[in-house]
Amino acid sequence: MRGSPTPGAGGAFFTENYEALASIYELIHEITAGGITLEVADLRLSEITHRPKPYPPAVIWLANIFGASTLTVALGGGWATAVAAGIIFTPVYLLIQWLRRLGCPRSSGWPPVRGL
Repeated sequence: MRGSPTPGAGGAFFTENYEALASIYELIHEITAGGITLEVADLRLSEITHRPKPYPPAVIWLANIFGASTLTVALGGGWATAVAAGIIFTPVYLLIQWLRRLGCPRSSGWPPVRGL
């Protein structure tokens, strides 16, 4: 799941998918409890990883802009600063997406990539 493109959501954008993470956690629990065979587990894992993500990339992008702007206000910035944060976030977000397409690992030591 880590570093995998979003299948069926209009391109290879990388986003968090907590729905799939929860499904994989449930699958791991079933495997360790001895409730399913390896073949069934492999089939279910394949189904989980090929499901489309719950939100399209544009919604994720807008939510991140809103988050950056809201955090700016929460930290004491004014509305003009919040708008600037949202505008500045856009090229940073696009750069991160481009770097991930090139194979830059998600949990690298580069702080802007680590948290997104």
